[in-house]
Amino acid sequence: MHPRLLLHDRLFERAQRAARNPLVHAAATRLAAQADEYLTGTDVVVDETQHNYHLIRARRFQGRIVTLLVRWRLSGETRYRSAAMAHLRVMERWPYWSWIVWRQRDRRPDAIFDLSYGENSATLALAWDLLHETLSPPEKAWLLRMARRWPVAAFLTNHARKTDWWFGKPDSNWNTVCAGGLGMLALAMWEELPEAPELLERVNESFEPYMLEISRYQGGWPEGIGYWGYGMRYAFMYLLSYEHAMQRKHPLMKLPGVKRTLDFPLDFSPHGVPCSFGDVNRYRVMPFHYLLAERFDRPDVIARLDSLQPPPESAFIPDGGGWPEAAELLLFHPGVKKGIRRQTRYLRHYPRLDWFALADRWPEPRLYTSIRGGTTEVPHGHLDLTSFHLAVGDEPMIVNLGNSEYLDTTFSARRYELFELAPPSKNVLLLNGVGICRPAKVRSRALRIKGYPAVRVDATEAMGTSRSGERAVRFYARLFVLLDHAAILIIDHVELRHFGRFETRFHSYARIDHRDTEALLQGDRHALRILFAADIPSHTDVATDAMTSPGPSPTLLRWRSDHLHSQATMAALMIAGGKPGTLTLDMQPKELRIDAAAARRRLRLRLSHRLLPR
Repeated sequence: MHPRLLLHDRLFERAQRAARNPLVHAAATRLAAQADEYLTGTDVVVDETQHNYHLIRARRFQGRIVTLLVRWRLSGETRYRSAAMAHLRVMERWPYWSWIVWRQRDRRPDAIFDLSYGENSATLALAWDLLHETLSPPEKAWLLRMARRWPVAAFLTNHARKTDWWFGKPDSNWNTVCAGGLGMLALAMWEELPEAPELLERVNESFEPYMLEISRYQGGWPEGIGYWGYGMRYAFMYLLSYEHAMQRKHPLMKLPGVKRTLDFPLDFSPHGVPCSFGDVNRYRVMPFHYLLAERFDRPDVIARLDSLQPPPESAFIPDGGGWPEAAELLLFHPGVKKGIRRQTRYLRHYPRLDWFALADRWPEPRLYTSIRGGTTEVPHGHLDLTSFHLAVGDEPMIVNLGNSEYLDTTFSARRYELFELAPPSKNVLLLNGVGICRPAKVRSRALRIKGYPAVRVDATEAMGTSRSGERAVRFYARLFVLLDHAAILIIDHVELRHFGRFETRFHSYARIDHRDTEALLQGDRHALRILFAADIPSHTDVATDAMTSPGPSPTLLRWRSDHLHSQATMAALMIAGGKPGTLTLDMQPKELRIDAAAARRRLRLRLSHRLLPR
């Protein structure tokens, strides 16, 4: 019986009723406009100088074909079906499905099975599933021929050669995009495709390490929130399709961390501001998240997702880079609203990932900080251990910079020479001009200091070696203490083996006014005041970050020592709203004393020289 994948009849029936919801109504309006636009032709303009432009083309065709078919199913107008079939015929005529083999000028359809093949497989699967009851014998034969010539042959050939490096990879989005699209195709064409049982067996084999990895990370994801959206989109499109097609739960959906992963991108997107680490630090609500929240009975997540959507009365244009997000939102949104549970002094730690989220209140913080612990050895990772993001309200104030595009150097042996991937572009401490080395990991822990949530990161072993080959630092730790009055205190304590120069860096797109020990960051809607204190003579200055790609240039705020020292303690008090405050630091023989005041509230800390509460 069709449709049997995740775009099934019950969702189409619900979409008709749920259109009373303003958000769903806006999606329906957008869907109709997009479908009419796609009736005008099959030409899709793609910048062929762009990284992986074949993947971008595949995504746009998926968006067009699914949008047209959803509109056809809802309206009954055959012109939308005809337009979808015309787009499928264009896909069949492409000489290359993969950017990688296009660069090699290898025209064999089975030369590779990469991300483009995975996304195209999902497109074919959804098209077959939605069209199935109306397909003529010649149309069926043609679509089956296309499936076997391209994705089926490509997967079986590369799997036999063991050139599908992504197969069974526990921590790469390639696994679920490639295997997930193929699994949907096997489910959709089950009766007509003799290879389907073997394909489905291989898909489940490939998925298992990936889903076990999510569970081990307790829902976190080492590739960050951007690739969480990409990898999980195809992971759950397949798993939800499997459950509907087979009418039983998939065993991998029972893993405890799978349910918890619904929270991960939300924990690192306060007010929708992306505060993740590594490549593609971007976030938007993706419609599959609604369907997943409904599957796991998480109305609180549905409410959070609604709160992050643009107002329905705005120019509602879901942009997934081409994915059919208006169609998916219309079908996947449950059409109901729930309340949001609120918390104060919020601290969320993903232990194995070792990322932290701190907020004065949640999920609508006045001040929010995310902190990067863990290891450099993760897919799409940067050299940003100990770095952080800081947002005031709905505006990023201090930004852990990242790359805005992929270049040939991005995935080459010279990756970590790129400015945006290296320590100078991060909000970190530099010693003698350099930051952490690679490979490296840090030891982190969550604390409570006088009842305030705190995070301590020990990076002693991450700073590399000195010219003599010995470890560069005797000790280095960074402590974050979140205060109730929308302020956060950050303390660095370093002990070197030899004399050296100290500098802490903060990157921002806000306007910065600074004096020797104070800076005011002024954004479009919010402000942040930073007070500095140190036990060595230090001062602030600013510079413009030299970004690799064109676009807005952030400002670098530098807090650095005037002379060389063998040890230093440097502190920064950051106050949301630009309110005044005070900060003093006194290093005693047996303890560090910090006095901080913000919003007329005062905090006195007594810490050991290892930045632990006394």
